[in-house]
Amino acid sequence: MALRISSSGLSTFEACPRMYQISYIQGVESPLSERGELGTAIHTAIQEIYVAEKFERKFLLDAFHKMRNKFPIISDEVWKEGFPLLQRWFTGASKRGWLKKPLMCEGRFEIALSSQVTMTGKIDLVIPSKDDLLVIDWKTARGVPKESRLMKEPQMVFYSLACRYLFGRDVRNLKSILYFIRSDSAFGFRFNLPDFRFLAERIFKMKEDIDDGNFPTTKNDSCQYCPSASTCELIK
Repeated sequence: MALRISSSGLSTFEACPRMYQISYIQGVESPLSERGELGTAIHTAIQEIYVAEKFERKFLLDAFHKMRNKFPIISDEVWKEGFPLLQRWFTGASKRGWLKKPLMCEGRFEIALSSQVTMTGKIDLVIPSKDDLLVIDWKTARGVPKESRLMKEPQMVFYSLACRYLFGRDVRNLKSILYFIRSDSAFGFRFNLPDFRFLAERIFKMKEDIDDGNFPTTKNDSCQYCPSASTCELIK
């Protein structure tokens, strides 16, 4: 069968194929969380200033304030956390030179790797910087994983490969950045052709397993977010 794959889908499958089957094939959604929705609201407010090209702190905070009614699941207490986070983001983005006209902001892409496999996703920000193209993703989660763990995640190599297709850039001129807002921590990565080949191998291996109906259950750090966590024998 044809496969539409996102970086989060690949991460989920590699962590637990059964979780992928439940979430992406059967379509069972995990319950919404307040802080998960807060992350969405923060991304939306940041998008507003890039779309309007009004790189002002007040405009950012006003945009966030105006969308309050769109997120009724979030309590007032948790919503208030968004203002200092956006303040921190604005300061961090400003000092790093990221407040400029974007080439892409919250931009969706679909790229065919073969007649049966399509990469999909949404990139937070792509901006030019000297000779480089910066591919940036905002993280609102608490805590910062070790850099060695971040290197193993497919997200940024996934996005870099997408930008290579979208903008026709040499891999040497693509820099991927994960920015953790709460700690004002930025991690930069550069990938090369072997990284892209390895990503493609992972994706096509995943497709083979799906076509073979191979969905074993694997206990991992994301078990708590699985829609079937309450009935899974491995985490009881």
